[in-house]
Amino acid sequence: MQNKDERIQELEDCVENLISALEEIKKGAGAYDMDKLKHASNTIENMKEIAETAIRQAASFRKVSP
Repeated sequence: MQNKDERIQELEDCVENLISALEEIKKGAGAYDMDKLKHASNTIENMKEIAETAIRQAASFRKVSP
């Protein structure tokens, strides 16, 4: 069982990861393609993957009781 300080540190790390994910999404980066629609699709898929990973990490805290 974790003590309170360890739990707080994990939550702070989680918040930092969420902020990093949002900063990465804000860049709107994705695999470049000469076709504008393909490039847009690549960018959207990249942002979805980043968001999904961050959400999955944050959601893991819901499953742990204090």
